[in-house]
Amino acid sequence: MNSINITSTAIQDLSSNEITWSLRSIIVLSICSLITIFTILGNGLVLIAVKLRFHARSYSDYFIVSLCLADFFVGLFVMPVMTIHSIYLRWPFHYRLCYIWMSIDFTCSTASFLTLASMALDRYYALTTPYFHLRNRSHTSVLIFIISSWAIPFAVWPFSIFLAHQFISTKPACTHPAHPFIIVILCTCFYYIPLLFMLVCYSRIIVNIRNIEAMVNHRLITVGICAQWKKVKAKPMEEILQRLERFEFLRIIIFSETTIHEKPIEEWPFCHVLISFHSKGFPLAKTQEYQSRTSYY
Repeated sequence: MNSINITSTAIQDLSSNEITWSLRSIIVLSICSLITIFTILGNGLVLIAVKLRFHARSYSDYFIVSLCLADFFVGLFVMPVMTIHSIYLRWPFHYRLCYIWMSIDFTCSTASFLTLASMALDRYYALTTPYFHLRNRSHTSVLIFIISSWAIPFAVWPFSIFLAHQFISTKPACTHPAHPFIIVILCTCFYYIPLLFMLVCYSRIIVNIRNIEAMVNHRLITVGICAQWKKVKAKPMEEILQRLERFEFLRIIIFSETTIHEKPIEEWPFCHVLISFHSKGFPLAKTQEYQSRTSYY
């Protein structure tokens, strides 16, 4: 009789464990699958949107594309394997595949962090030195930032993983084979230092925005520059802006080509004085209508 009770109890415990494991697997699979699908679709739609708005593409779009590609690769290559890893609670494949998986994960994550740091630096100079930022920024300079954000982690993470594997004496496992001290140094350089850099940049941006708001409240005169980029970057305009920036009571706003050509004048920045130069393809009538509505001088 006792043996029958023990057997029935063991069967009930086994069935309970199987049901619990099955429910856990379904929950983990459902949540991870939803996150993976939303990650791939969301970033894929952003990439398609940037591709479709070719003529209105700005320099900031390159940073957005870099971020979306990093998250897209994570959703496509990293998260599905992570789902399997979470269900089995162990690495079910060969350890070399784990090294490749970790290399993709660390490379994309680091590229995302470095791209965010590059965007913070770009925004900081755009606010503190707007004219020289617009004059010196080009497709080449932006691509240098983005390529560096990908090339550095791509060179460091896979190399560190496969090099450290050559010196381990224990059985390979699905962890970074390097010494913990080296991992801490790499994480500090690629995650914590860029994070601190972003905090400093955005804190300075907030301070500058508050200073601009304070200057506006003190009745400063806002000067708007409305012209094609080839006119804005010309030598005569550089001389004009350098002289205007010497006056503390003047605030200079440079209209982007997207604002001039695509946005209605109701969405243009407000200015007291408008400096405009006509050229081929320039919407002169639109500029005259804006000037008649908003400018004081």
